[in-house]
Amino acid sequence: MKNISKLLSSLTIIHRNKIEPCILWGIHEYPLTFIPLILQVKGNYSESFERKLKRMGCKDITYFPIINGYCLSAPISRIKDIINIPILTYLSMNHKVFAFMNDTSSKLGAYQVNQYGITGRNVTIAHLDTGIYPHEDLIRPKNRILFFKDFINHATRPYDDNGHGTHCAGCIAGNGISSKGQYKGIAPDALLIGLKCLDEKGTGDIKTTLEALQWILENKEQYDIQIVHIPFGYHTSYPFPQDPLIKAVERLCQEGLIVICAAGNNGPLETSIASPATSKNVITVGSCLKPAYKNMPQSVCDFSSRGPTFTGESKPNFVVPGKNITSLYCDPQYHPSKKKDLLSIPYLSFSGTSVSSSITTGAVALLLEKYPDYTPDEVKLALEMSCKSLHLGKNAQGKGILDIEHLLTHEFK
Repeated sequence: MKNISKLLSSLTIIHRNKIEPCILWGIHEYPLTFIPLILQVKGNYSESFERKLKRMGCKDITYFPIINGYCLSAPISRIKDIINIPILTYLSMNHKVFAFMNDTSSKLGAYQVNQYGITGRNVTIAHLDTGIYPHEDLIRPKNRILFFKDFINHATRPYDDNGHGTHCAGCIAGNGISSKGQYKGIAPDALLIGLKCLDEKGTGDIKTTLEALQWILENKEQYDIQIVHIPFGYHTSYPFPQDPLIKAVERLCQEGLIVICAAGNNGPLETSIASPATSKNVITVGSCLKPAYKNMPQSVCDFSSRGPTFTGESKPNFVVPGKNITSLYCDPQYHPSKKKDLLSIPYLSFSGTSVSSSITTGAVALLLEKYPDYTPDEVKLALEMSCKSLHLGKNAQGKGILDIEHLLTHEFK
């Protein structure tokens, strides 16, 4: 404890600008001798620097080019030495991330949209989540789960031990074959890449998320990935100038990928948008109520996170229905090594901004089929121009509710 107190008192302003505040706030109470950290550095990767970290007692070291940084476990007793590394630009915690899905509801009613002959054909979406169950609506008559990568348990074939990922995948690309078309996703011919970076509880961390984002960066050409969907994140209560997730998604945006993020379920509090949805370059989606009858007044869901961000950006970009949306369910006990049983409950209703971001992801797949040369900026502009105001504050509704029919029937160039 004395060593920790000496550390805190010895930190200069320069030091404090290079370290995430919660490390200092919680270091007294941290129950373990090792702390999970992310080091961002200047310069390129070097083996000699990794050896230096090992000599300091660091372990589980992984380098991520996408942020030019390292995830590792560091001895608390060596924090001061790490902060004094000359090439260090920022030191932060390896935070937990959480899926943005609220409780299920018994009320059914899928979000329906006319497809206008556009179905997301040949558009590939990287879907980061709890996995994807090989549901009939995704694998028949053709398997559209193009590839599956598991960063949690390292299985090689698709599964979902939680259900969140499969529900979102169904909102995006389910073809409704098990319901005779009643519960169809928005882009029923789109292709999916399932990147499992959340566990059976719907929880992961920055490291598993970075592993998935790094994989996308390295494999985007091979699989012709156009859209990245992130229906989870984490909340902080202070500005985070060197947020590694924001750094990673902005790198993907620079590479021409369209990144769509759920706003988070911490509404109606202000400044409650989750990372990485706080990035100004991603498309951030909040939730509104789905009208139960014609001309019913619409409103933003209470759970939908509100802006602005800590940097003053207005968020979300817009809202999409996200309450009581019916989509695919899964068998959470299924594992690829076992025989798949017939699902007793093939569909279920969920609520959350992850539902809304999934619907948006499907809508963007439709738009890219129609306009395959659209840049990320053009896609975002087309989406925002297709919104109808709910006459609420911009940090609750953004541009308003997305009108997918307008998106598909209007020219934007």
